Amino acid sequence: MSESIERVDPSTLIIAANVRTETKISKEFVASIKQHGVKVPITVQRIDEGLAVIDGQRRTLAAVDAGLADVPVFVVEPLSDEKDRIVDQLIVNDQRESLGAVETAAAVKQLELFGMTATAIARKTGYKREHVNTALAVGSSEAASTALREHQVSFDDAAIIAEFEGDAEAQSELVQYAASGYNLRHSAQQWRDKRAQEALEATIEAMEGVTLIGTPSYDQADPKSVHSLYLDEARRDSLNEVEHERLVELAGDGLCAYVQSMGWSSEGQKFEVRYAIKGWKERGLFGYEYGSTKPTTPEEVEALKQQRRLDRQTTKDWASATTVRIAWLAELAQRKTMPKGWELEVARHVVSTASTNFSPNQWAAVAAILQVPEGTSAYSRRDDVSAWLEQHPARAPHAAVAIAFGAIEGRQDFDRKGWQAHDAADRIRRYLLTLHGWGYLLSEVEARVAGAEHAAAA
Repeated sequence: MSESIERVDPSTLIIAANVRTETKISKEFVASIKQHGVKVPITVQRIDEGLAVIDGQRRTLAAVDAGLADVPVFVVEPLSDEKDRIVDQLIVNDQRESLGAVETAAAVKQLELFGMTATAIARKTGYKREHVNTALAVGSSEAASTALREHQVSFDDAAIIAEFEGDAEAQSELVQYAASGYNLRHSAQQWRDKRAQEALEATIEAMEGVTLIGTPSYDQADPKSVHSLYLDEARRDSLNEVEHERLVELAGDGLCAYVQSMGWSSEGQKFEVRYAIKGWKERGLFGYEYGSTKPTTPEEVEALKQQRRLDRQTTKDWASATTVRIAWLAELAQRKTMPKGWELEVARHVVSTASTNFSPNQWAAVAAILQVPEGTSAYSRRDDVSAWLEQHPARAPHAAVAIAFGAIEGRQDFDRKGWQAHDAADRIRRYLLTLHGWGYLLSEVEARVAGAEHAAAA
């Protein structure tokens, strides 16, 4: 069968299955077709029922709406493989008008079901491998696909929802978070951190003779962390420095363990297992006691408990938010130009901290923002950052931004408890709102700390 161009009644054409499910036909497009006709032939192939449209679904429907008597069609040989048909439609549709995320995910997933690997799909369609992987993940997740269709989330946000496939609670919260106007990455990071913490808690629960407890506060009477306990009344020999076997012997059946957040990293919060002892006084151990501010009434006790629960949750949420914020700053540091006003922010910081030295944690934050590779310095990333700057002198403005904001992010305990820095409330509020003004979407906890809840959902 040879290829040919014919003129046929558009109403007789069969709209074959097409990867473009969201057909968009504007009044202007129909008016143009009515006035000028179909200039580019509609590609069709012969099937038993007649002529089926392969490429030109929108032109066909517009021609019918415009009442055209006939349109040009290009009759081609039937495609030998269903995979070839989908790939062909992906290419031609993307060349004319980019496919919607729903359509791309469904089509790429269908190609995988036909036995094509991600590499083969990328090679055939011209998509980047990363784009194919994302489409496959979204296409494999009912929750992610539904979020694309019904909630108009972005393709990247749908991929985050797909990451939590199998966890209906997490996916439901992620969809609600996205619909509220907040940055979906904050909620996702909280769930990642929650999973990491729960994994360590499961490890503790599997330990024989160890009781899982919540993180004890510094002034909690009992149980008390081994970091706050000593072998001698003078409090010189810390219990934290004894061997584990000795710790087990001293604690007996009062040995407890908890999961402690150790701050942020580029992957999320860092957690470690720490130990505490219940009934430490009876076991001949020593520790500080904070009795002067203890509540006296049941109402005060309950209020203190609630405040501590809120403080612990806020600290956890702040650490998750920091992971996302540092990642956003890393993207900012890769831009060719900085947002308007960055010079003022840097100057403010330089003036206010000119006489102070950076801590190792601050240099670690600077290196993370600039994405400086690990070097040889055992104490601080300062030497790594310095060497990087010598190799990239043209990025000095970006380094200045990273140094200023790394100093803020790496200040003592700002990584997890920056929200408590009441002595610097104005500085923190200005810093967060500045980032928001540059395009960073505040999380709920950051907006609350900045005193501008409306900014997060703006």
